[in-house]
Amino acid sequence: MKIYSVSTRHYYAFGALVSEEVSYKIKELEGVRWVLPDSYLDVKNKDYGGEPFINGQAVPYDPKYHEEWVRNNARANERNRRNDRPRNYDRSRNYERRRENMQQPYQNREMSPAMQNAPNSGGRMPP
Repeated sequence: MKIYSVSTRHYYAFGALVSEEVSYKIKELEGVRWVLPDSYLDVKNKDYGGEPFINGQAVPYDPKYHEEWVRNNARANERNRRNDRPRNYDRSRNYERRRENMQQPYQNREMSPAMQNAPNSGGRMPP
């Protein structure tokens, strides 16, 4: 296997020359999200956009290659921060409580303090 580029600044990835058989084995490893075929970010210059991996070292790259990725990811991260919980998050806790109350037999429930103090009720539940 020959690694020719790595990415560590914004995400973790690497480009490598491997057989198709090895690519399937890599895909099965824990933590591997995907294995993709080669694609150039800069086709004209045959540049992959990651940090070139030369003599076992990641050589710093021109950040322009990831500007679009950073912009897109910033938007996605902002959306995730806004949507990190369902809109009815607070209501869902109340739903569980209501569901538990509904499962109790009607006659065995105690009256709420509001019902006990309600005018003209005499402490009884309305018919």
